[in-house]
Amino acid sequence: MLVDALDHHRDVYEILFAADDIDTARTTLMAKYGWSEHGTNAVLDMQQRRLPKAERERITVALRDLTAEIARVEAEQHNRREL
Repeated sequence: MLVDALDHHRDVYEILFAADDIDTARTTLMAKYGWSEHGTNAVLDMQQRRLPKAERERITVALRDLTAEIARVEAEQHNRREL
């Protein structure tokens, strides 16, 4: 979600600047991107320091690592069920 927000940061900022309040911005982002309320709040809470390319890459690597860890745990659980 954060990576997606970074990929569309210009559009996200346009929505934020055009919104009359934070609730309108949240609702618009959720409708446009299909994000959950929790995820949208994370995007809205994201600090400006997350915009530089190096920080985006750090987030992307962390997302990839977490996705791999989830897949590993799910495979481990599946294997335990087969025993």
